Amino acid sequence: MPLDGAAHQFTTWPDAELREFHFHVYFFQANEASVADALRLKGELVDAVASGAFVCVCDGVNSSNLAGFASDAKVPPVNMGPRGPHPVGSYEVWVPSEHLGAVMSHLMLHRGELSVLFHPLSLHCVEDHTGRAMWLGPSFNIDRTVLSFDGADCDPPQYPELGLGYSSAAAKRLPKA
Repeated sequence: MPLDGAAHQFTTWPDAELREFHFHVYFFQANEASVADALRLKGELVDAVASGAFVCVCDGVNSSNLAGFASDAKVPPVNMGPRGPHPVGSYEVWVPSEHLGAVMSHLMLHRGELSVLFHPLSLHCVEDHTGRAMWLGPSFNIDRTVLSFDGADCDPPQYPELGLGYSSAAAKRLPKA
């Protein structure tokens, strides 16, 4: 069923500009080729971060390959089955707005047959995963019943130690709504 826009206020962080995003790389966990392709792509992302090509955070990114990254940061693992709203195996890739173009380009050029859910991080998780979401490749139906409408399960600004996205100096200088 569509969301009732009048019943829900779709908000973002106080500066009203989206500054952090998630890509969720989907793969068929029972298909060895699909799993291998997803892990290949993840390895490419980690290598690109280590070489300084761009900044993103996914499983495999840590303080030894990303300067300034907190060694105790909780990076979500690769999910070898459905988890949360995601109906198949997946992993999360966090990207700040400063590096969105480079990471998007990499995923567009190298995703192969994988599907990738792309969505912003705001204060409205359901809208982020549905109305504000886009897909690279074929889309999947997600289980939005596991997402709350009150924002309780929304991600706060992630990895603030990097000083990017919602934690950037530019974001802090903007007038608040």
